[in-house]
Formats: sequence, structure tokens, C-alpha cells
Amino acid sequence: MYDAELFIDLAWKLLGRYIANNTHLRQVWMNGCNLTNQRMSLLFGMLINSSSLKKLEMRNNPFGINGMRCMVPFLNNSNLDSLRITGNGASMECNVNNFCSECFDLVVSSLHDKTTQELWFMKCRIRDISSLGRYTLPNLQKLYLDGNRIGTKGCIILSDLLQKEGSTLDSPI
Repeated sequence: MYDAELFIDLAWKLLGRYIANNTHLRQVWMNGCNLTNQRMSLLFGMLINSSSLKKLEMRNNPFGINGMRCMVPFLNNSNLDSLRITGNGASMECNVNNFCSECFDLVVSSLHDKTTQELWFMKCRIRDISSLGRYTLPNLQKLYLDGNRIGTKGCIILSDLLQKEGSTLDSPI
């Protein structure tokens, strides 16, 4: 999606609709395509009923909490095996253009009791991962948190997850 940064609003809506209506599309990579909060609204507003998508990757895009809120209905209805959101935002502060702890919480709560196996949140300004203790991701095998500042509390949460009965987590990084 190298020219996606040039998409007009209608193009983002159509892309969402086409992906949602496609019954055999399994993965979408939207890396570095200037996916802003506004574009997330347009795209995921149409993508809510996608049933075939298993892997979604969105690296190096300037969306934040408002964009993630637009994605929640899609996540609630999805059957994603893998979600990769890495390198989004430029500041350690949580604001409308940065992925952060609040965004992480939205994702984890939306995927509660889902079949998701992999979550990638590298270099996303996450400091608080306590939502992992509040919500159940029963099939989670891989959790990548490189380049975040989860601190001692985060390490304790990861340790508790690894020791939890029935845990399938085998790669907390």
C-alpha cells in the first residue's frame, strides 16, 4: 500500500468495504500509509463485518486513541489470529496521534475471549499493560512489547500470565 497516503476519503471507505466483502482475503498490511485517526474512522467504519481477515498489520502510522476507538467495533466482530501495531506515534505521551497504553487497553478489551494468537505492539509508547490481567485472551501465544516502557509492574503482569493455569503464552517479549 505504498501510494495509500494519497488516498482521498472515498478511497479509504471503498477499501474498507472491499476488504469486508471479500471472503477469501486473509491478511492486510497497512504499513507507513499515513493512516490517521480520520482515515481509521473511514476505513473501519466500513470494515466492521469483515469475516475472513486473519492477520492485520499497521506499522508506522500516525493514529492514536481516536483511531483506535473507530477500530473497536471491527475488533469486537473479528476473528483475527494476529494483530501487529508497531512504531506508531513519535512521543511518549498519550495523545490523539500516538498509540499508547489507553489504545492497548482498548485492543485487549475488544479481543477479550477471542481466538487471537499473536499481538505485536513494538515501539508504541505503552507504559501500562494491566488490561492483560483484567481480560482473557485464551489463545494468546505470542505477545511482543519491545521498545515500550512497561516497567516492573508490567513484568509482574507478564509473569502472572505465564503462570496462569491454561496459559498458552510462550513468547512474551
